[in-house]
Amino acid sequence: MISIVTSLLVCAAVQAPSEENAIREMAWNLHCQQPSAAKLLLQWQQAAPDHALLMPAISRSLAGTDSMKMVLVEILQASEAAAPTPEVIQYLAHSPATADAIPLLLDLFARPAWQAIAGDTLLRWGVMPADEKHALASHLMQKLLSNWVPPSDSLASILGLGDAYRAAVFPLLFRFENLTLQQLQNLKQLDSSNFSPFDSALLDVFLLHQQSQLAASIHDLPASQIMQNAWLVFLEDDLALGQRQLLEVALQQYSHHVSADDFHAALQQSGDGAALRALQLFHQTPMPCGVDLLLDHALNAQAVSEARSKSVASLFKVSPDASLKKILPLLKPEQDKAILRAMLAGLRMRPLDLIPGTIETLLPKLRTKDASLAMEVLILTADHSTRLQWLPKVAALPENSGRRLMEMAWGVDPSSDLVAEFRALSSDSNVSKRALGAAGLIAALSEQDVADHYEVLLKGATEPALFDEYLDVLRDLRSDAALEVILDWLITPGGRQNPRSGAFASMLIEEAAATRMFMAWWSDRSHLSESQIDWAACHLASTDATAMQRLRERIGDVPARTQTMMLSRMKDSAGPEEVDLWNFIMQDFGYEVGVRRVAAHLLYRQAAEQEVEVARKTVQPSLGYFFAANSDRVMDRAWLVFIRGLAGYKDMQWRRELLDQMRALPVEYRLAFVKACFQGYADQPLEEQREVLQSELLLEAIQPSTALFRPTIRPKFQEVSAAHFEFFHRVIALQALKPTPQQDQKLASELHQLGAKFHPDRLSILPVALTDWPLTSAKAKEILMASEDHASFRRPPLEQDQHVSPMASYIDAMKFFEELQKRYDSGRLHQLQNACDIACYRWPRDRRSFIWSGWVAVSEGRLQDAQAAFEQALLCSGWLSYVQMEPRLGMAVTSALANQDWDTLQTYLQQNDQTDALLAGRILHGLLPELEAVLTKLQDSE
Repeated sequence: MISIVTSLLVCAAVQAPSEENAIREMAWNLHCQQPSAAKLLLQWQQAAPDHALLMPAISRSLAGTDSMKMVLVEILQASEAAAPTPEVIQYLAHSPATADAIPLLLDLFARPAWQAIAGDTLLRWGVMPADEKHALASHLMQKLLSNWVPPSDSLASILGLGDAYRAAVFPLLFRFENLTLQQLQNLKQLDSSNFSPFDSALLDVFLLHQQSQLAASIHDLPASQIMQNAWLVFLEDDLALGQRQLLEVALQQYSHHVSADDFHAALQQSGDGAALRALQLFHQTPMPCGVDLLLDHALNAQAVSEARSKSVASLFKVSPDASLKKILPLLKPEQDKAILRAMLAGLRMRPLDLIPGTIETLLPKLRTKDASLAMEVLILTADHSTRLQWLPKVAALPENSGRRLMEMAWGVDPSSDLVAEFRALSSDSNVSKRALGAAGLIAALSEQDVADHYEVLLKGATEPALFDEYLDVLRDLRSDAALEVILDWLITPGGRQNPRSGAFASMLIEEAAATRMFMAWWSDRSHLSESQIDWAACHLASTDATAMQRLRERIGDVPARTQTMMLSRMKDSAGPEEVDLWNFIMQDFGYEVGVRRVAAHLLYRQAAEQEVEVARKTVQPSLGYFFAANSDRVMDRAWLVFIRGLAGYKDMQWRRELLDQMRALPVEYRLAFVKACFQGYADQPLEEQREVLQSELLLEAIQPSTALFRPTIRPKFQEVSAAHFEFFHRVIALQALKPTPQQDQKLASELHQLGAKFHPDRLSILPVALTDWPLTSAKAKEILMASEDHASFRRPPLEQDQHVSPMASYIDAMKFFEELQKRYDSGRLHQLQNACDIACYRWPRDRRSFIWSGWVAVSEGRLQDAQAAFEQALLCSGWLSYVQMEPRLGMAVTSALANQDWDTLQTYLQQNDQTDALLAGRILHGLLPELEAVLTKLQDSE
């Protein structure tokens, strides 16, 4: 029997490939052969008529290999009399440095037609002009001005060409990271006698940062002198704007090298405007070296208040507590609003010991937003009695602020007095104070104690509005204890007669504990409203035949929301009458589509539990109506849900029949329903379906009728769906079938045999979709990399092709931590500890600095460092329990790793919601198998 791959190859062979297909196949063959330089040269010489095909094929499949070098010399020698063709340009753009080709390219560079590609190639190979007068120098300048990043080895040569070249390279300087010791030595040996002070300062700072990462001494000057010189240049009055901005970036990036002494020594030697320029920089990126300057400016009553407020905000980010205490006198009623708000916002994050009465004096004179900040500071810093005295006054603030302040009060000062105050507030005559009391009790007491408290209040309530308010609190508690209180109330005659009883009953239908209440209602139906009887019937339908009959009779007379609930309650004990009802609803467009979707779900779920013949009979009325009806009537979500569910049935033959029937629909409806079929396959995959899907997928892969998308433009998703939707959804269905390594290897082998005969657009879908088929995905990437044009959107991006900026270059805190998390999640731990050190210097009060330091240390096995980092993160995390969750989790993980105590860690994860998901997102898979085992065990136990 001929294998599927062999038949595909025969089918592909009879096709008439286009020139692009011919190049693609030739490139794949070269990739598989990996010819030596001599063999490739011989093939080149023997294939003279096909050079236009062979040349781009070589540049795709053998890009950057030594085999290209000998052919390159022949190409250049043959091209001397003509302008470069696109194939030659592509070949040169991906050829490795070739010593024999350098003289030829230098000669060709003199010709206008060759100048661009010859110059680009020479510069890429590191061939730099000897001086500014060299012909290649002007081309180098154009490249630099277009943000071209030169090879690291060429930095010293370019910087030595002159002032103009240094000015062009310096904006690119900070993109370089991890230079070698030899490259740094070359930079150090530059003749800097003609360098401007700015050039020398910027280069010295760059060398200082680089040598700190190598742990090697390169520069003759000590770090303190280098940074002092840099500050001196930055603070100069006549420095050009562009130069000041570059040096500002350098000082921001390498601020962790700056000491206060370096900065102040430079400041004393500078002009009058130096302090203002330094302040502007410190406002953008607060640095510990500028604490004294910020402090002086914040206390300067003659300075502009807006700038002073920025100094205050910066001080709270970097200043030690001892310095912050010096600005506490700014906290006074007559203070400017901007400064006062900056003080309150800072004290909220870093509460200090205040003089008693300071905040109390301020509060009556503040507006709402500032009053909320001040109240938070008061609760954080006041003594116990003052805190209790001011809690009732929180009611004057917005409700959200008040709730947060109650939780804060308990977080910083849990005590029996506070619980008593919460209880008193919860029964106060003022509605705002009652809301505060509820928030406080929820934070302070157990679910049972809160429910017991409100049960007492509920029984004692005499006013209807107050009664409803207590009910709402119990409902919002969403605890088992609160549920029991509500059920007890609903059973009473007063509860049944209450206008809100029906609304409460509708929320309790799915609660097993509510059975006793609904049974009491059902036994006394004569005293209930129609809607109350409906809700009781919904709950009892699975166990009471009369309740089920009630649902069937009433479903056409109730609102859509009630219809949906009635249908969903029929599923547990459905009989023929219920199935007939579902079929009727599917065909009756008088029901809302949401109701019909529920009926569709019930129908196919009922069929899924039956043998194939019975299942067919169950859904035949609706399925027959579907194919007999006008297609535009049945084109809605209910029918799509129905078809998707049926396509997931356990019988393979029925699946295939359904898909064939969907393909027979008119084209305007076919796509959606064929897609629904494949989604059904993915929802309920069958192991025996794997071979069929793979065979069909490979057959679809070489369809010649589908035109290629333009290779340099990534098509829109809608266009891909329209052109390849069946293939794409086969891939999705195949993705649901987790393969064994042998099955993955088999499909990868078949891809290898097909190679470039695979439709490239469809091949490009595989690496994205078949993520659980690693060998197949890797093989698809390999074929695309070897056969596709370098500019094609189909080529998967390589990490080395993507420029990765140094972590130090991210100045904004949000972007810095986003990039740090991205690199951590990808497993690139290299130098992340250095990034964490930078973060702890720049943002010493930001919890993220220490959290990431902790996780990096955990991943590298440095448990003592991790423990210290998580403890520091906890100190910076404030009072909210969910903010403290990650530092506490880190400490629990570190303790478990140190003591090999996995049972305690598992208990901790079980007792604290969301910690298991957080831990799963933080541990790097493969590095910490012990933690993965704990998470797996926890999931299994659930």
